[in-house]
Amino acid sequence: AHWTHDEEARFLQYLLTHKAQAGDTMSFKKSTFQGAAADISQVFHNQRGGEKTANVCKTKWTNLKASYNTIINIKKTSGFSWSNKLGAGITDAHGDIWEKYVKNSPAAKPFKTKGFLHFNTIDQIMP
Repeated sequence: AHWTHDEEARFLQYLLTHKAQAGDTMSFKKSTFQGAAADISQVFHNQRGGEKTANVCKTKWTNLKASYNTIINIKKTSGFSWSNKLGAGITDAHGDIWEKYVKNSPAAKPFKTKGFLHFNTIDQIMP
C-alpha cells in the first residue's frame, strides 16, 4: 500500500489517542489497527495502492517504529546532528564518516539528508 504523509499523520494520531490500549510494550492489538484502518478509510476516500487494512496498518507501525529507532541511534552517535526536516544533514565533508556508519547501520541510509517528520508524534507514543 502507498501511504501519503497525511495518511501516516492521521494513523499516528489515531495510535496516539489509543496509546493506553498498547500497554507498556507499545504492542497494539489487532482491534486498534482495525479501528485505525476504518478511521483512515473514513477520512481518505481515494487511497492509492490499495486499502489500508488492519494488517497493512500493523506493518506500517512496525516500519515507522524501526525508522524512529534508527533516528534515536543517529541522535546518540557522537558527531552527528539531527533535524526532523533535514535528517542527519551530512555534507560532502562528512561523507566518509557517514558511509562507515551506514555500513554498520544500513537502515540509517535514507536519513543522510532526509528528515522524519513523524518523529515527535512517535516519540509521544513510545514508552
